[in-house]
Amino acid sequence: MKPSFTMQSSDKPTKNGGWLFRFVHSPVFPMLQVMCVMGAWGLWYAQPRSWYALVLALAPFAVSALGKRPPFRATPLDLPMAVFLLTLGVGLWATFDRVGTRAVFPQGIPTGWPVITGHILAVLVYYTIAPIKTEAERRWLSIPLLLFGAGINFYLLMAFDWTRLEDKIDILFRFAQWIQSWFPGGGNGGMHPNTASRMVLTFLPLGLTLIADARDAGVRGRKAWGAYGIVTSFIMAFALVLTSSRGAWLGLVGALMLTALWWLVGRFAQGAARFTIFFAVLGVGSVIGVGTLWLWPALRTWVIHNGAVTNRLALFSQSWLVVRDYPFTGAGLGSFPMVHGIYARLLHVPATAHAHNRMLDIAIAQGIPGLLAVMSAQGIAIVLGMYRLAHIKGRAPALKAGLFALIAVILAGWTDDAFYITWANIPLWMPAALVIAGARQTPTGHPPAPRNRQVQRYLVLGIIVLLGIFTAAFWTPLRALWYTNLGAVYQTQLELQTYDSNNYDKLTLDQVRQEANLSIAEAYFNRALMINPSQVTARTRLAQIALARGHYGEALSHAQAAWDGGHRDHVTRLVLGDALTAMGEVEAAVEVVREQSDAKVRLDGQAWSRYWVNGDYQRAAHAWRAALLLDPGDERVRQWLEKAESQLDEP
Repeated sequence: MKPSFTMQSSDKPTKNGGWLFRFVHSPVFPMLQVMCVMGAWGLWYAQPRSWYALVLALAPFAVSALGKRPPFRATPLDLPMAVFLLTLGVGLWATFDRVGTRAVFPQGIPTGWPVITGHILAVLVYYTIAPIKTEAERRWLSIPLLLFGAGINFYLLMAFDWTRLEDKIDILFRFAQWIQSWFPGGGNGGMHPNTASRMVLTFLPLGLTLIADARDAGVRGRKAWGAYGIVTSFIMAFALVLTSSRGAWLGLVGALMLTALWWLVGRFAQGAARFTIFFAVLGVGSVIGVGTLWLWPALRTWVIHNGAVTNRLALFSQSWLVVRDYPFTGAGLGSFPMVHGIYARLLHVPATAHAHNRMLDIAIAQGIPGLLAVMSAQGIAIVLGMYRLAHIKGRAPALKAGLFALIAVILAGWTDDAFYITWANIPLWMPAALVIAGARQTPTGHPPAPRNRQVQRYLVLGIIVLLGIFTAAFWTPLRALWYTNLGAVYQTQLELQTYDSNNYDKLTLDQVRQEANLSIAEAYFNRALMINPSQVTARTRLAQIALARGHYGEALSHAQAAWDGGHRDHVTRLVLGDALTAMGEVEAAVEVVREQSDAKVRLDGQAWSRYWVNGDYQRAAHAWRAALLLDPGDERVRQWLEKAESQLDEP
């Protein structure tokens, strides 16, 4: 029997309660819930540090409780969701900007408490959508969600300054400007196209479900639902093309290819066999793809030397160094621009807004536990959804839309991050919520999850046992890593709460390290070295502090110990190069840093800010000589080297 369009109860007979009971159990109520959460997102965006947004978002959940409808219902993702929220709190503790007033890119990336508020709103969207049980509820929910998605993209078309993208696809750039010319006052801001394109990937599949509803004779008002789906989907699809976002297109193409593979397997297998064969083919195909890339030198060279790929891989490598320094707690919510610039690239200013990879951004902000929580939630949703889909009897539009959106968003997240780290994080959990809701609605030909709670208990117990074995096996390095993590957090908080990258010439980072009381951070680093003498983060951080304070022999001792421990990463090379330069071993320093980005710029800057202005002309000459060896054609550096050497000749 097909679900009715009418406002009947989704849980129990409505005649057993009053008007409030009937209202909160009607298919319309989840729509009003999500409208309140979306409205709260607008308030949060306008006033990030206000508490009004959470009050508005939580109000319908309180009304639900008064109407005897559970405001929060158990779902398969509750445990990873709880861990995710817990690690958000840890990330707030770790960040140097808890209040959220020192964001480097305030128009795009929040920091501190505002991040907590935004992610709570995203979780509330999940707990609004995941419990729905009927197709009627799904259709009513589609109204505000699709309106929101279409509205965001309409705002993009009208407000974004398209001249920022004129180096991409010229015909799309000119077409966008032509449309914008119809609306006076456009082009003065707006959401970034990469952000809008990722939002399209979450909302567009939901619009397609309404178009599919138009073909179902059992859906009351199907023509109206279909028309609404067509209009909103067209706006979003048009914007997806116009954004020229390669990452979003990659996610879309990848999801379409996996859909085609699922359909192909379904031609000759059903049920558990279809589920098993699909993942087996996917696994074998992945191994073949990686193997081909590894064993085919010409292809590997072409990929690695592609400019865009090279830049992304370099950024991923630098971002991983941040994860290495803060594995348990993360560097803090919204901290990436400063932490990456100061501690991964060893610059005095932020270099980029985020890691351009969602998994890395989560690990940097919330630590590896937060990353594992997100990966677990996504993995559970995909496996559960695919298993239900393998036993399907019927259309299951919510399940299909959720799976498609979830896979597309995951694939797009490998090349950019327009959800987690930005103001547009409201649909972060929406695809997973659609999968959970669709899996609950979908009738199956086989009991899909026998003894579900018992299986979950065994799964949790198995995870705890595996974590215990891992901890016992690696107890010593994990202890050292824990102390290093704490030292890095305290150092970051003390330094970046004082240092202002916008006025780096008034109070330099060296001066901050000279004046700040870093004894707690240093104590943690030294404690880590007592456990693991070659612990790379402890060594390089202590070396940087020693360099700033003029203790050059101590700095070389720490940096050399990290090098002798087998570490050849970007940070270790630059710090060792700095220490060797300070000790006059210029040629050795150049050999260590020759292939590193920023090496010459850093040496040039240090020659001036660390040595010349403090009257240390000998080390200034060493630094400029090293910079000149890296770039012999730089006449400006040559002139400064001559000035430094002339100062040494004066009595």
